[in-house]
Amino acid sequence: RVFTFTNTGDAPLVITDIETSCGCTVVKFSEEPVMPGKTGEIKVAFIPKKQTVGFISKSLVVTSNAKNNPEYLYLHGTVVKKEKKKKK
Repeated sequence: RVFTFTNTGDAPLVITDIETSCGCTVVKFSEEPVMPGKTGEIKVAFIPKKQTVGFISKSLVVTSNAKNNPEYLYLHGTVVKKEKKKKK
């Protein structure tokens, strides 16, 4: 999942940290400032354990120099069991 955002402020936006609710959620983001009017991205990957099946809900806490700091992001989804291919 990619969260795209726009810096609507009048100063460069700097993300200093992103905390996830578990180790199964991996985050990538640019540590470079996002200039006013420009967009940035926060890329999130969920890597389930083999036994994980069903609804998942993960949260992220984004810390930055923005006025509305911190900002919360949520990731919801359903993990389905991958069917094994039948041998012929």
